[in-house]
Amino acid sequence: MSALQSFVQCIEAEQARQKAQIQGMCRENAWLRDELATTELRLQQSEQRCATLDQENLHLRFLSDLRTYEAQSAETATVCCVLCRHL
Repeated sequence: MSALQSFVQCIEAEQARQKAQIQGMCRENAWLRDELATTELRLQQSEQRCATLDQENLHLRFLSDLRTYEAQSAETATVCCVLCRHL
C-alpha cells in the first residue's frame, strides 16, 4: 500500500511540475508575442521612414537637376546675347 501511495505522490509531483512548466511557457509565449508585435511595428515604421527618405532624395535630385538646367540655360542665354551684340 505504501508503494502505491509513493507512486501516486510521484505522479502528483510530476503533474505539478509540468503544470508549473506549462504556466512558465505560457508567460514566455505571451512575452514573445509582445516582442514580435513591437518588432513588427518598428520594422513597419522603419520601412515607412525609408520610403519617405527615398522620395525626399528623389525630390532633391530633381531640384538639383533643375538648378543645373537653369544655370546652363542662363549661361546659354548670356552667350547668345553676347554673340547677338557682335553681329
